[in-house]
Parts: sequence; C-alpha cells; structure tokens
Amino acid sequence: MSLSHLIASLEHDLSRDLPRNTQSFAGARARRPEIAPFLTIGALSAVLTRPASIPVHARRALIAALVREAQETKASFASAALVLAFAPMLHRLRSRTGGRNANLDLDSTILLAFTSAVRVVPPGPYSSLGLRWATERSVLRACRAERRHRRASPFDENVHSVSPFYIDGVRTKLNAVLRKLAKDGAAELLEVLIATRGANESLREYVARTCPRAADRRARYEELYRARLRFEREVRKQFKRRAA
Repeated sequence: MSLSHLIASLEHDLSRDLPRNTQSFAGARARRPEIAPFLTIGALSAVLTRPASIPVHARRALIAALVREAQETKASFASAALVLAFAPMLHRLRSRTGGRNANLDLDSTILLAFTSAVRVVPPGPYSSLGLRWATERSVLRACRAERRHRRASPFDENVHSVSPFYIDGVRTKLNAVLRKLAKDGAAELLEVLIATRGANESLREYVARTCPRAADRRARYEELYRARLRFEREVRKQFKRRAA
C-alpha cells in the first residue's frame, strides 16, 4: 500500500461518524476557537485539503490549533487531519526522494517522520514551516543513511543468495498488513500502536486518556484490544514463514 493509499485510508477513516472521532472533535471545538466554526470533521477536512478556501493567516492559525490539540490530547483525528492538510507536501517529498519507484519503506518513513514532527513542533504561526522542515530533515537524513549503508555493504550474490521472488513476496506481505490496518481504522489504530508499543503506555491508560466518558471506557477498551490483537496476529501470520 503506497503513501497515496495510506493517506486515502486516513481520509476515509475521518469521513466516518465514529464515536472516537466525533467525541474528540466535539472536545476540540469547545477548546479551540479556530476549530469551533467547523460543525463536522468533514467540513474541517474540506478546508484543509483546499488551502485557497480560507485566508493564509486563518489557515496558519488552524494548523497551529490542530498541532496543539494533537500534542495536548493526542487526539487521532487531529494527527490524521494534519496528514490530509500536508498531503501535497508529503507527495512532493516522496517524488524528490524516491521518484515513481515503489518503495514501501520510504512511504512509511515519510509518514512516520511527519507524525513525529506533529508531536514536537511548537504550536504557533510558524507551525506549518516547522512541520515541513522537521519532516524533510528526518526523511533526508534517513535517505542519506540508507545510501551510506548501501555503499558500505555491497551486495554479493555468492554470499547472499536471495530468491528473485523475495521482494515481491515482502511487498505482498506488507500490503496485506497495511490493508488490515486500514480495515481496523488506520488513524486511531496507528495512534494505539505508537502509544502502547512505542511509548510504553498501557491500553487502559490510553483509553482513560482518550475516552471522555468513564461509562464508555470498558467497551472502548474491548474494541481497541480486539483491533490491536487482530492487527498483530496479521503481522505475525504474514512474516512467520519468512522468519522461519
């Protein structure tokens, strides 16, 4: 699944009236005057994907508000909305660094670099520039490291006997994993994996932080637990044969 398909998956996820999105969005509207005029996430996404639809200063303020929301509440809709807002920049960066060649590793590197930048760039009038520069710096650094690694470790067919079907096999496995991620709700499941597998936050802590109503937390926990379990089982199933 390419960067384009990943972004489309996030856009589809935002367009659905899911409780996690609507509750987080309602809270954001109450907290952020820049977000308050938008009655739905769809209306917000429409403005973000058409920069000319609002004045430059209003767009900068909206971007800063979404960055602040993503950092202070870790709302999945805010991170996903920012990905949609910066999709043209991400596609340009993809073209600069990889051209039109299929490269799932590069696609993942770009998306991860951007979501990481969202968490560290200071909210303010220059958030847009900060997001672009931080993302580009991270991606270009990764590309330079990859080129150095290739020069330092030339491929030797006598040592590394690789099946000609290996690359296509890995790509098929990754596509299956990414389709599973999209099916289970790409935006929030990505947030859950980052929080619980990358940041050592327990799933119960994540649910307590992101689910405003205590009465809904048990059902929300069960839903996310099952989605995460299905996804991780899919990952293990796809790569078990290769590891063996």
